[in-house]
Amino acid sequence: HTFSTTNCTFPQHTSITMNHQQIRYDLRRNPPYQINFRSKRAGKHITASKRRITFQFGFSSAKAIASGQSEVNCRGEEHEVVLIWSHISGKRELYMDGRPIHMSKGPRGNTKFQFTWGIGPHVLKIVANFKDQAKNFERQFDLFLDGITFFRFYKIYQLGRSSSSGGGGSSSFSRAPSKEYTYRGAAYKDEE
Repeated sequence: HTFSTTNCTFPQHTSITMNHQQIRYDLRRNPPYQINFRSKRAGKHITASKRRITFQFGFSSAKAIASGQSEVNCRGEEHEVVLIWSHISGKRELYMDGRPIHMSKGPRGNTKFQFTWGIGPHVLKIVANFKDQAKNFERQFDLFLDGITFFRFYKIYQLGRSSSSGGGGSSSFSRAPSKEYTYRGAAYKDEE
């Protein structure tokens, strides 16, 4: 399915079914999580002429989180989205879990690509820019799930540490780092 919406935002999901397909996550109970992001130059003769962008993510296990488990024990259904984009020919290939989702050829020198599709009742959108968009406060490559950027998904080590399990998270999908796992070390204290 292809959707023409550009910025999709949806309310908190529950365990109901929509269009006979199950909702895969609830931000308060079992949030989506990041596994890996990779952007690689992949041109055969000129490496900078083609990019291979990979997003790996998962829907955490509500059952594992509800039973008090955390981190890797909460991993659930996992997916991989790969975009292969040739800047010279304009060819774009999009795959999800190894299956083709979209193939097209844009004009030569095309510097932007975005595509939206469905995964059950959820909406995924990939956005790619040939040039780094840091000055515009945008990422060069991003994947959105129901309007939430991949880079705001939980990390695996944060799974099971939300408000539902007493970990102090919030239903507003707060992405504050865990005090136990920061780059400052385990003994880090807030400076006030």
